Amino acid sequence: MTKFPVSLLLLACLFCAFPLTAQPPDFDPQEYERGGMEPITPRKRNGGYGYFSIGYQSMQLTALNERLQQFGYPTHTGSGLSTCGGGIAVIKNIVIGGEGWALSGGDQKSDGYLSTWSGGGGIFQVGYMFGKRKMSIYPLIGFGGVGNSVKIRPDGGSMAFDTLLTRPGQGVEISGGGAVMSFSLNSEFKVGKAPLYVFGWQAGWIQGLGTTTWNAQETTLTNGPDLKQQGWYVRLKIGAGIY
Repeated sequence: MTKFPVSLLLLACLFCAFPLTAQPPDFDPQEYERGGMEPITPRKRNGGYGYFSIGYQSMQLTALNERLQQFGYPTHTGSGLSTCGGGIAVIKNIVIGGEGWALSGGDQKSDGYLSTWSGGGGIFQVGYMFGKRKMSIYPLIGFGGVGNSVKIRPDGGSMAFDTLLTRPGQGVEISGGGAVMSFSLNSEFKVGKAPLYVFGWQAGWIQGLGTTTWNAQETTLTNGPDLKQQGWYVRLKIGAGIY
């Protein structure tokens, strides 16, 4: 009777044991499927979602306020409630998206006049996403444009109809805008798969790229104040999509 070589038996045992030791001791396949564990080699993410955000924003209006104050009109802080809507697509961790925002500065009164300022803009953004499926962080750089609107009118009271016809210049709306670039940091917590719900925050800085162009009632205004079109914002956001 031929004896089975001991060396072959040991080799077979090692071969059978290799698949059992190839995974980390704490690897849980079910937990991995639920997204609670990261793969040994980080996986590229794909997906997309839309979102709504709300927060606080401040834009620099120093040059505009100097002109308004020079002629006795109310000035503005450039700060207030900021609302934003947007969406992103994630392709192998590369983020491509866009958003539009509006900023309400409220009303200001001075010397019988009421002045209302508001701002807004739209930006195209690109970046790269880091982190796990459930939690991620990503910086974005964007390019777009912003606009500002100032309405000046008498502060309430009453006026005769004929007086308005003889002096129609009782109110004016001035608008101005320019090109900008933006830098922002975004952090998110994700729940679910389809649909996916997103909760997070965003903070960033907007920087103007040129001078401000002003218009009033379809008339181009020259020698207007240069607003620099810069400021910061912080917003909380909520969204839904697939990922």
